[in-house]
Amino acid sequence: MRKRFAVINILIVAICLLTTNMFANPTNSQIMLCQITVDSTADISCNGGADGLVSVQGSGTTGSYHYSLQIFNPTFSIWQQIAQSPAAGTYSSTIVTFPLLVADCYRIVMTDSLEFRDSANTCLIIII
Repeated sequence: MRKRFAVINILIVAICLLTTNMFANPTNSQIMLCQITVDSTADISCNGGADGLVSVQGSGTTGSYHYSLQIFNPTFSIWQQIAQSPAAGTYSSTIVTFPLLVADCYRIVMTDSLEFRDSANTCLIIII
């Protein structure tokens, strides 16, 4: 019986040390997270309109980000990209705005040059 408790205690100590070292090491990728923020939105002004917008901004890691605007495709049960900014393979450090949007729910996926990702969801409605 005594051996089992010793093994469990050693395992717990090892997990605690691993966790502590993981976050104490400044070069560890786990603490280099990026975060997306929906800076502003504008709902659609009339039925059938396409004058909505979503502005997003990233923070953390490298300071430059690529954004993918997506809508949900219920036929295939996946999120599909409908726009990106800046151009594929490039990154921006400024606020990015996706204009001319219709009433729908959108996901914006942000990726930095180190391939860290974050996403945000927002819905635009028709103002009546």
